[in-house]
Amino acid sequence: LISCSVDGLCDGSTPMLEKEVKEETLSISLVEHEMLGEYVNLRQMQPFDRCEEGKKPSDAVMCDLGATAEDATDGDLTPAVLSCPPGGCLAKGNCPGHEFINKGTK
Repeated sequence: LISCSVDGLCDGSTPMLEKEVKEETLSISLVEHEMLGEYVNLRQMQPFDRCEEGKKPSDAVMCDLGATAEDATDGDLTPAVLSCPPGGCLAKGNCPGHEFINKGTK
């Protein structure tokens, strides 16, 4: 930390410019499918969980395709998308086992 007493300048120096901080843009999107709209109709006792790899929702098996996430710095963050994590782990910033790819919609 540098502190100067006269208008933010040290004797014989030029003003220090604050480093520009760019806001990072995070993009998260639900994976869309024609059978997954704003509402999903399920028959009573019909399970609803994440879709198995390579599967899509159908009349016979409704499932959630999850979400994709990315940012400019880290790229693909999809494996880090969480599913219903308890508040305690969010406060710590660590929620192992609550990733959508592992937990699904449970």
